[in-house]
Amino acid sequence: MTSQTDKTQNISLIIGLSIPLAMILFIAVAINGPRWFNDIAPPRYDFLYSTGQQTASNTYLVKEGRLTLQEYTAAEGAEQPAQHLLHFFVHNVAENKSTEIQLEDALKLQLDASIRSPDGFLIETGRRGGGWFIFNYRRSSNHRYMVKESYSEKLMLETHDGSYSYYWNFRFYGWLDANE
Repeated sequence: MTSQTDKTQNISLIIGLSIPLAMILFIAVAINGPRWFNDIAPPRYDFLYSTGQQTASNTYLVKEGRLTLQEYTAAEGAEQPAQHLLHFFVHNVAENKSTEIQLEDALKLQLDASIRSPDGFLIETGRRGGGWFIFNYRRSSNHRYMVKESYSEKLMLETHDGSYSYYWNFRFYGWLDANE
């Protein structure tokens, strides 16, 4: 038979162990709750981007829905700028995964160069911050996010060397048709 002192010690032990567990659960809900209870449909439109340093001699623009090379004519006797190889990627938003494609394939894509996707999403750098109650969240300025109202998802964009250090040379071109 247990005494009153043993029961009190057991209750204290249970309370002492449940407080950290309750705090972990509370923090998990505070961080992930907006995503769990969000009624915003996930993004549907993939997009084309490039990595690598662009120069005046290899600048690509979207004109009339197609990727085109901006013509560059060097002045006579002017030094030719260094050529840098650009790498083009299509980012699949459903899988949050990028696939490198050849320039020839990128030139064939029909693109919507609007800043906002047809379903209302933006690609933003991680410069915004906010918070709820005493918890404050910030986004890293080295990453890109797919954002719409309270929806925010970190994009796992790749570069030609397979790293995610793309923030200095990322170039967005346009949204792909959802049916492509």
